[in-house]
Amino acid sequence: RTYVEVHAPGSIFKPLVALAALENRVIAPETTIYAGGSLQVRNQYDPSVVYTFGDWAVHGNVNMNRALARSSDVYFYEVAGGVWEGGRETFRGLGADRLAQWARFAGLGRPTGLDLPGEASGLVPDSAWKQRALGEDWLLGDTYTFGIGQGYLTASVIQMATMTAALANGGDLLVPHVVRGVQQYGALTLVPTRVTARLPASPEHLAIVRRGMVSAASDADGTATTGVPAGVSIGGKTGTAEFGQPYPDGVFDTHGWFIAFAPAEQPQIAVAVYLEYAVGQTHAGPVAKEILEAYFRGGDAHRVAR
Repeated sequence: RTYVEVHAPGSIFKPLVALAALENRVIAPETTIYAGGSLQVRNQYDPSVVYTFGDWAVHGNVNMNRALARSSDVYFYEVAGGVWEGGRETFRGLGADRLAQWARFAGLGRPTGLDLPGEASGLVPDSAWKQRALGEDWLLGDTYTFGIGQGYLTASVIQMATMTAALANGGDLLVPHVVRGVQQYGALTLVPTRVTARLPASPEHLAIVRRGMVSAASDADGTATTGVPAGVSIGGKTGTAEFGQPYPDGVFDTHGWFIAFAPAEQPQIAVAVYLEYAVGQTHAGPVAKEILEAYFRGGDAHRVAR
């Protein structure tokens, strides 16, 4: 299920959005956005119709580090789709097609090359895909939901683990393996590490995103503190992805996600956790913590990120 099922990744997609925004100079690390709990958009054909894109909390003024630590939806709505006021764009975001480009840079939308059959590719949507598949124009709201890892975007757990490793190791997309090596006549031949692509990002920008993930796991009110193992610093990110139809009160069921790399200073391991009918911070974080604690107790650590 880690490689044949695909789901919306939710907020664990946000570190990649942050990296894309830095590389495309949409924002700087210190750029501050007011996250007041929701973002409202008027229908471009009927201004009397207003759509509300909610956040899980009111975060106040946040820069990139704080937005990653608190997982602010409003911040990433605006970074992804920009801001429109009075019929004009007052802040230009990444846009759907650049978001899609960076999702593909990170290995989404195609198999990782895992040495097991039947690996799923997932889906990276863009404006051309929506027109071709659904016969509909891409809307601003599609970009907002794309920017927080929801909407049409889907990915497997192994893809998100591979993306996390790339953020941790300086940008290399590694081919994951179940087989560590082949033993014959007493000699063990390890499967070689293979790099399929590289995130086209500067070391400076990758470091900024990693610091945001470290803040998520170390700040007192960071969302990723539930995944921190004893005695080890990590970079982490939670995700809680809505799915299905809303209940009468407007609330959706959710799947919980958590990604992490550790130790934060010199990463050895990248982890992705997915739990059905769960919340990332509450349920997936503690599972990641157990995995990391088991890894660092194991002694014979096999590096998955450089």
